[in-house]
Amino acid sequence: MKHNILILFAFILLFSYHCSAQFYFNHQDPVTEKIDSGNYLIKNDGTKIFGKKIGWEVGAFAKSTIHIDEQIFPKSEVNAYVQDGIYYIHFAKQYIGRVSKGKVNIYLNFRDYKTDIYAQKGENGELKQIKKKDDLKELLSDCAKAVEMIDISNSEMNAAIRDDRSYLNKVMLFYNNGCKK
Repeated sequence: MKHNILILFAFILLFSYHCSAQFYFNHQDPVTEKIDSGNYLIKNDGTKIFGKKIGWEVGAFAKSTIHIDEQIFPKSEVNAYVQDGIYYIHFAKQYIGRVSKGKVNIYLNFRDYKTDIYAQKGENGELKQIKKKDDLKELLSDCAKAVEMIDISNSEMNAAIRDDRSYLNKVMLFYNNGCKK
């Protein structure tokens, strides 16, 4: 009896996995603008502080700080930073990495063995979490071809991403280029 329950449970897990689209933006293939080389912090006033090594300190009893080389700043004074060519923005007490920039910016937050995806219309728009394919379709609704590229069955989406780990990155590149290749 226990064996049958385990088999049923495994089947349900496998079925639910194959019935849901696996959203995947390739963080190792960011589709962003060319940015200044080197590592730097971007303070709230727009000032860039260049250096080599970026790190941060977070503590229950200490003020959260971010540092570049020997210079230390409160996290509240640093809006963003660039490290190894990736742009990170301060959001919800942490920094999240941008993988796509344009009319819609896409950010990834890696936490607790999962990836949260956030989208932002323009540079100053509100960050909204993308939880399902319909959320992304709504954001891209002014470009029928981009919507068509993601308005496919979950199994087709999974296959497209399996065949090209940067599939969704390329959809965003198409959209952010004014719906042109």
